[in-house]
Amino acid sequence: MKHRTVFLATSLTVVLGLGTVAALSGKLTEGRYKAIGLFSQVVSLVRSSYVEEVPLEKLEEGALNGLVSSADPQGTWVPEAYAQEFRAYQHRPLPPFGLVLAIRSSYPVVLEVLPGSAAAEAGLRPGELIERIGDQPVRARPPWRAFTALERAERQGEAVAVDVIAHDLSGKRPVRLQPGKPGDPSPQVTLREGVAVVRLPVVTQFQVARLAGLLPSPDTPVVLDLRGTALGDPEGVVEAASLLLGGEVQLPLAARGGSTKPVSASKPPTGRKVVVCVDHTTARAGEWLAFALSQRGVATVGMETFGDTGLRVPTRVADGELWVARHFLLNQEQKPILGRGLKPTTPVRPSLEGDAILEKALELARGEEKAKAA
Repeated sequence: MKHRTVFLATSLTVVLGLGTVAALSGKLTEGRYKAIGLFSQVVSLVRSSYVEEVPLEKLEEGALNGLVSSADPQGTWVPEAYAQEFRAYQHRPLPPFGLVLAIRSSYPVVLEVLPGSAAAEAGLRPGELIERIGDQPVRARPPWRAFTALERAERQGEAVAVDVIAHDLSGKRPVRLQPGKPGDPSPQVTLREGVAVVRLPVVTQFQVARLAGLLPSPDTPVVLDLRGTALGDPEGVVEAASLLLGGEVQLPLAARGGSTKPVSASKPPTGRKVVVCVDHTTARAGEWLAFALSQRGVATVGMETFGDTGLRVPTRVADGELWVARHFLLNQEQKPILGRGLKPTTPVRPSLEGDAILEKALELARGEEKAKAA
């Protein structure tokens, strides 16, 4: 009876806490209060009918995280015992082992691998799926399980084994991540036939300032490759967009009730030609930056982005913490971009050989497409 009471109290608190996202997403209605009773019925039926004894804690974890993810696909409820580790993970300047994860189709998916990191040395690539971390299966588990497993191993200075599924689902392989190698967040600029190809692994004001010293003159077109870019913050995003294009750049992050959290930056106009590469591993700061640039008329080339533009902060709830997006971008229909990505202006499918997305972006940056049309 005590466990059931705690379960119901926790469920009610989480449901009420989801109002911020639900009010805009429309995924939870006034019927959410009925869900508490439904949870109770399901718990009773499962525990009385299932062949083996089912721990209430396991049912609680699955039910609450399912409820949260219905409103925010990357949100999670974290039990009290793991809340401190999860906060430590979220507040790291660079992720453990240089590996940035999110959740897709019940798997942790690799969004970003920092150059020179343990994840890079192990051969991990954006788009791959993680099935197991150490001795813990992470498929169909709440997000905090994978994140805290990496946080704990890195903090203790331990290597960790990871089972990886290829992005095309062609096979599975084991890799081993070594501690103490978070990777290099430095921007990279390379010249390709008169076009500057820019990679910005971490979109913060500090890294954008470093990028400013690497960019060629404004008459050199730029291809900004945001595939596999997720780390950064809104302040860095507007600085990056303003650096590339000049003028004032705003990133309106919406909240419940239509209020916004405007973030802006302004620099002298540059007149620079910019084209952006995106795909399903362009997320968070990468998506914010792609959005900010597209609002200024910049072409985006590639595939639909990951679909996570939320800013999440913890809220204390019964027996743990609730992490859901409090601010997020809105699409043209004024719906939050959570679980639905940004569509590129020039769709391009990846090729088996070469890099079709980058080649198309270089073509647009050089103006070759207009020349062909003429």
